[in-house]
Amino acid sequence: MKALIVYWSKYGNTKQVAEAIARGMKSAKSVKVIVKDVRSTDPEETMEYDVLVIGSANHIGRPVGDIRKFLKKLAEINLEGKKGAVFDTHIKNDLKTVQKMEKQIREKITGLKLVIPGLATRVEGMKGPLCEGELPRAEEFGKSIVAEV
Repeated sequence: MKALIVYWSKYGNTKQVAEAIARGMKSAKSVKVIVKDVRSTDPEETMEYDVLVIGSANHIGRPVGDIRKFLKKLAEINLEGKKGAVFDTHIKNDLKTVQKMEKQIREKITGLKLVIPGLATRVEGMKGPLCEGELPRAEEFGKSIVAEV
């Protein structure tokens, strides 16, 4: 199985979560995982993967612009049979970003099936660091994705 984790990160926190999710997914030996910044990812690339995981920092209760644009472009591609999940990083207990990404995927992206509820991870301040325990939670999230696929 091949998985692609696409993320946007300004201060490195969302990237750290993406990498932790990848470690969790790779614990299943049959999984090959690529982690890429959304700014260097062509939406057409997603066709090469079985699983797509998308992560964004929380920007005023929603995903950042680059992730919103990426999701919009994915809506133009038939992702029939592909599995997916989403995650975010945020300062407060705010699930809006995860929920908005999940809603956009369910309503607009044909064929991409979310296999587990999204992961919301907390950072201590705008620049971080991640709150204690978040990276192990992200690794478990990665393992859970693989278990559901």
